[in-house]
Amino acid sequence: MKIIVAHDWFLEWGGAERFVLSMSKQLKVASVYTIAVSQQIRNIFEANKIETISFVPDWLVGRLSTKDLFRLLFLFTPLFWKLVPTDRADVVISSTHTMLSNLVKKKNTSKHIVLVCSYPKHLYPKTSGLVSSLVYPFYRFLDLRAMRKADNVVVISQHMKKKVDNIYKIDSTVLYPPTIQRPYGKKPKGRGDFYLSVSRLVPQKHTDLIIESFKTRKDDVYIVGVGSEKEKLKRLASGHKNIKFTGSISNYQLSKLYSAAKAVICCYENEDYGYVPI
Repeated sequence: MKIIVAHDWFLEWGGAERFVLSMSKQLKVASVYTIAVSQQIRNIFEANKIETISFVPDWLVGRLSTKDLFRLLFLFTPLFWKLVPTDRADVVISSTHTMLSNLVKKKNTSKHIVLVCSYPKHLYPKTSGLVSSLVYPFYRFLDLRAMRKADNVVVISQHMKKKVDNIYKIDSTVLYPPTIQRPYGKKPKGRGDFYLSVSRLVPQKHTDLIIESFKTRKDDVYIVGVGSEKEKLKRLASGHKNIKFTGSISNYQLSKLYSAAKAVICCYENEDYGYVPI
């Protein structure tokens, strides 16, 4: 049985990306198709496993911000996902949160499963601006139609199930992602003298609150992750040597930090799942 996966994009190494990697290994996925991927994440997957269907090369992905990539690519998403070769696939899994990978066109004999890591919040805003009013209704229509045509819809938490059931008026199945962090090397004898924050550096993670707190403390805090707020947060922490940014690190390095930290600090708002606390 041939299984392929369509994942929105691989810009940062977060929970959704780890889930796709784990799923690809367990299900022996033939190929993973995406709109954009950073070279760092491509290297994590097996050679030639990820295939890009947009016009953006890997080297440019690393130079543009998430916002810039979104502005450049989002309007073309219906066209991009038509390029996924589903004609020989028995199962097509769309892993979606932002860039509407659920728009993949499957052949009649294949099964289409939509894995909802998060719903596209920009299409369903609490308040409507000019772009939302003029452009997004068409994409909401495409999104709603794709979700209702899927053979199965799978969500990653009860929280996400409520959101999906409410927005799309469809039934969904909860499948919790794997979250066990395997230990590497010897277990440390004691705790270190530092705290730890692990997340994408985006507004809803509120890493700025952690930085503001540690600007008044002498304790060290390691901030692991990358995202659109990286440079802004580094400027906020400027001059405070106890606030250390690691960027994206390996599972081995992350495991060592988890094992030795005094505590892991989370300030997330409205989490879709919450890999790090769990």
